[in-house]
Amino acid sequence: KYSEWLHNDKKMIQWVAKKFEMYRDTDFVFVCYGTAEPRSFISMGLNPIDFQWIDMLCEYKQLKNHNARLTYGNYLDPKTGNQKRSCPPWINPRKDNSKVPSSLANCLWNLLGINLDTDHKNEMRDIIIRGDERELNMNRKSILEYCESDVVYMPDLWKQMIVEYERVMGSEFVNLEKYALTRGDWSADISKMESVGIPLEMDCVENLSKNYDVIVDKLIQRCVDT
Repeated sequence: KYSEWLHNDKKMIQWVAKKFEMYRDTDFVFVCYGTAEPRSFISMGLNPIDFQWIDMLCEYKQLKNHNARLTYGNYLDPKTGNQKRSCPPWINPRKDNSKVPSSLANCLWNLLGINLDTDHKNEMRDIIIRGDERELNMNRKSILEYCESDVVYMPDLWKQMIVEYERVMGSEFVNLEKYALTRGDWSADISKMESVGIPLEMDCVENLSKNYDVIVDKLIQRCVDT
């Protein structure tokens, strides 16, 4: 079992938080190009900066960088979801030369051949965002399935990424874990900023506030003069 229903359940939240703390120093936490996962840690009373994060979508983009083998090939059309295949323009400019979109759905399709049901994911996400208690409870099972739908593939996806990295990194492959964790740190850092506020240079803010009218007048005059 991979998921638990935490909504309005303080005891379950505490239990899950303790489980995560047990693996804090030994295991990775996977995130998919965002701050939702680290912010969920904050909501459980955990400090995301204390954990080791690997951003799977960031790693996928890193793998595609100057890598024609992954930049072109099997992909899912972002509008229709249809399976397609592209090739580099220098091989055949008359065929589909589209670059593989950098999405989790295409990452799983490209590297593992797994086709996610993105329509279901979008539907469940909309229900969660609306926050209607009755609708949430009616769709509890489907929401848990949505939460599991891509998480279950993360270990296998990371293993396949390691294979791809070993092929392209050469002698730098020994530093992969260090690089990946450095790239993953951003999600935890930004989640803290979103939760407690964004650091500001107060001297600059105060200076801007004091001179706001003058700055606006000068900008207007500049537009008039041009």
